[in-house]
This record gives sequence, C-alpha cells and structure tokens, in this order.
Amino acid sequence: MTYYNKDDIFRLALATTKTGGNALPIENDNTSTGAWVSIADAVDSGTAFAVNIKRSLVALDLDTPELIEIGEVIRESVSLPTLLVGSGRNQHMYIHAGTHSAAVVDRVRELGIPASAVRQTIRPPLSPHRLGLPVRLVAPSTVDEALQALGPIDEPKHLPDWIVDLIDHGDRTNRFEGNRSNMALTIASAMKRADLTLAHFRAVMTNRDNLGATKAHELEDQGKDVDIWIVRTWDRAEMSGFEREGTERVRAGVLAAGWPGQAGTTDKGVMLALCDLAISHGTSTPTFGVRRIAEVAQLGSDKTVRRSLERLSEAGWIRRVPASSKGLADGYKLLEMVNLTALDNGGDGNRCGQLAHSTASTLEHLRNHPVFRNRSGLGKSRGSVWVALAGIGPATKKQLAEAATCSVSTVGRALPILAEHGLAEQTQDGWVALGDESDLDTVAVTIGAMERAFRQMEEHERHRQGFKMMQKLQQRQADLPEVTDTVDDQRRQQEEMALMEQI
Repeated sequence: MTYYNKDDIFRLALATTKTGGNALPIENDNTSTGAWVSIADAVDSGTAFAVNIKRSLVALDLDTPELIEIGEVIRESVSLPTLLVGSGRNQHMYIHAGTHSAAVVDRVRELGIPASAVRQTIRPPLSPHRLGLPVRLVAPSTVDEALQALGPIDEPKHLPDWIVDLIDHGDRTNRFEGNRSNMALTIASAMKRADLTLAHFRAVMTNRDNLGATKAHELEDQGKDVDIWIVRTWDRAEMSGFEREGTERVRAGVLAAGWPGQAGTTDKGVMLALCDLAISHGTSTPTFGVRRIAEVAQLGSDKTVRRSLERLSEAGWIRRVPASSKGLADGYKLLEMVNLTALDNGGDGNRCGQLAHSTASTLEHLRNHPVFRNRSGLGKSRGSVWVALAGIGPATKKQLAEAATCSVSTVGRALPILAEHGLAEQTQDGWVALGDESDLDTVAVTIGAMERAFRQMEEHERHRQGFKMMQKLQQRQADLPEVTDTVDDQRRQQEEMALMEQI
C-alpha cells in the first residue's frame, strides 16, 4: 500500500480548497461541531475533515456501485483533467473544469449523477476516513500527477485598485450618483470577496481620512449610533463563503427538523424563504418586511408571516434585529439549530449524511413555488412531498415520508393530488415525480395560483408606494413654516391634497 505523508495531504487539500478556505473536522459519528479550523491544523490532527472546493473544480461523491460505473463513463467522456480517489467505502471524483463548471455539472447530471452527489463541500484527496478506512489515489495514482489534475492553487484575493481609490477619494466618477450608502455597500462587498472581516470594514468606515466613508462620518456627526449602520451594511453586502456555509447549514437544519401541523408547515416555508433571501441578497441577516417574506414563502397573509416569525424567534431559529430607524424593516439573524453536516457519507445510512447531501439539491427553492401556495395552490405539504420525491424517486410512501420529514398519511393524501395535476405517477418500482419548473408554472397558471401570487405582489407594491408617499407628506408638513396668512394656508392645503391624491 502506498504511504502518504501529511505534506501530501496538505498540498492536495490546498489544491482542492477555495481561496482562503478552512477545514471542517468530522467526528467518528459522521457529525461536526461546525467549528472551522485551518487546513494545517486539520491535517496535523490526523482526523477526517472536509473543505469547500474551489470554483474551478467539480467534485462528485460516488457512493454506490451504480454511481461508480457512471463515474467511469464520465472519465472517458469528458476531455478535462480528472482525479479519482478511493475515499474509504466510496470513491470521489474531481474534474478540473476551469470556468466551465456549470456546463460540466449539467453534463454529469445528464449521465445520471444526482444533484445530491455534486458536492460543494467534501473531504479532499487523501483526507483520513472518519473510521480509519484506507484512502488512496486511483487515477492518476501519484501525488504530483494528482496535483496537476486538480489545477493551480487559488491565489489570495486583494482589493481591486478602483476599490482602494473609492475608499481613499470617494466617488470621483459619479458612479453612485451621490448615493453614499451604496458606495459603502460596494466597499463592504469587495472586502468580503477579499476575505476581509467586519473589523477591517469598521476600521475603513471610522477613518476620517477615507472619503469613501462619508456616510458613516455624517451619521456620527448627527449623534447616531454609527456602529449599528456599519454592521447592517456589512450584513447586506455580498455574502462571504463562510456566511454562505452558515446559511446552508441553517437550511440543512430546517430540512432535518420535524415541523408538525399546519403551523409547522408554515414556519418551515418562512425559514426556507429567509434562507433564500439571505443567499440571493448576500447577507446572513435578511432584512425585509413581512410582505416581501410572504411573497417568497407564497403565503397570502402578512399576519401569518408575523406570527410565524414570532414562533421561530421563540424557538431559537432566528434572532430579531430591530430596525435602526422608523420606516426600515427589521432584520432576522439566522441561527443554527442542529449539529449536523455528515459531509463524509460513509454509506452507513447516517441520517445527517443524507441531509447534508439533500441541501445541494437544485430543487430546494421550488418548495415555495406559487403552485404550492395554501388555498389558491396545491398546498405547502404537497410541495415538500414533490421536492422530496423528485430527489429520491422512485420511492414507497414510507420512504417518501422519511425523506420529506412528514407522516405517511400526509404523503398518502398528497400523491393522488400531485398525480391528478401530472406532477407524480405510480410505477411498478414506486412513486416518481414528473415535470420541472416550467410544468409547475403551467399548473400554477391553470389553477389560478400564479394570478394570486401576482396580485399579492402588485398589492404589496401599492402599499410600499403609499407608505413612501405618506413619509414624504409628513416630512413636507414638518418642513412647512407656521403661517397665518390665508393665501399661504390655502396653498399649503392644495399641496397636501395633491400629495394625498398620489397615495
């Protein structure tokens, strides 16, 4: 058996990991504390660990004989460097795709690799197995050849020159048209992409010599708590890799938890909506009004969302971050509720491993598709059943209930309705999901759920515009001087009426 030293493991881990990435130790029971450590410390410990792979790689977890066979077909069909690794019970494959990772993922999916096997977080080549099972390089079989197949190590990121100039001299090109908040947000996003921290951003914003921090200086001069603004700006900025990992772990916890009853189904939808908003807007503390959350969760009532947020806060899923001033929405810090991530699926049926795999599914967002609205749509529970079925089918009702974390009776009621609308069918091997996102759109239009979703968005937009106009009116009234002249008084009333007509 070939002997691999710690230096070999360290070099392969660096060649696999994204810029500035760390390592996540894996316990013998296939769980993790969630405490990330440096790659050097992980290697030195001699225990199992996982990393977040760099964007130029596509990593596949081939954990069944069937997937291993497909892996061989992939190696023969793609004209790209590949590395096949024996990872204990399973095999891992790494494809150096460069800038074509998305196209490679589409190709391997066409060849039969499920979404759950396409990994963003995985044990790097030669990382020890949690149970001490042997690991090895299969093809190529030497460390030097494996390093060539993985491609060059990602170089550390630095702030672009134009961002440095923006910090030093402010918006000299009128890029932001005087919007100093957006200027600060851009600086925060660039700093996150360079793997800098909130402490670095705070230092930039509180330095009076930095003209790019004029908004922070203005708030400080007004006697306001500038640190609240700094933290909220940082949270709104483009999400760093570490924050995305945390949000994905929160999502995995949501999918792992039991959500009994109608209130549980609603709370699950709201939590998934918050996770989607967090990722799409690059923040670990989504800051949106209840109307926006209702739109994403496909819930018809703002009150329903408010009650759900209260329950989620009491249960410890989120922490409310009060708005810093009137007119702004509260933020909701996402909290990790469970200690999971079986990032090393040793094939032992570990529940956490299955859940960590499921979070990679590209179907997660469809749980909150308009077709699965309550009342006007097919219902939230049927959405959970369809997504689960699309991920594991063909399946029995019992298997589907476990995957969807609901009761067998719930599955039994959902399947006939899904079948009625052409979204599922029973075969001799079990139930399978039918259709894709466009088919869901078609069903949503047919049953009127899409129209209701659009009406809700239009209604909310009218409320937003009305609120903005009311604020404008109130500010106008505050700025008007007190006069006794009848002509001036009439003119003021006319101006107020004109504004009111626009609301």
